[in-house]
Amino acid sequence: MLEYLITTDLDILNMGNSPTFVVSNGQQVIDISLASNDFTKQIINWKVTDEESLSDHRHIHFSLQSDCPQIPAWRNPRKTRWDSFKEDLRSRMGGCMTSLRTVKDVEREVSVLQTSLVESFTDNCKERRKVSKRGAI
Repeated sequence: MLEYLITTDLDILNMGNSPTFVVSNGQQVIDISLASNDFTKQIINWKVTDEESLSDHRHIHFSLQSDCPQIPAWRNPRKTRWDSFKEDLRSRMGGCMTSLRTVKDVEREVSVLQTSLVESFTDNCKERRKVSKRGAI
């Protein structure tokens, strides 16, 4: 296996000596993770976990670092559940405004209105994320 890996552009990602195969009478490090040399630099936090896998083999977790910018999540107002939004807004506003006699009264009511609008909107308009149409790398 080592001779084969030397002839390829693959690196072994395994770190440490945690067993990847565990049965009642023993455990071994028999599973290996491979990646191309260029891709290896982007793999971090490689580890064998102790979580239940319903198999003799343990889960292997790792993270990928990417130089690609993350596309931020967004909300589409056209897909808002407006009936539910109105109900939530009514309940958050708590009925009529109090008397507005001072600047602080106005600021307080504006703050309540702004918070109520934002929370009602975020609760009733699903956040969306761009999903890559490309396959796995």
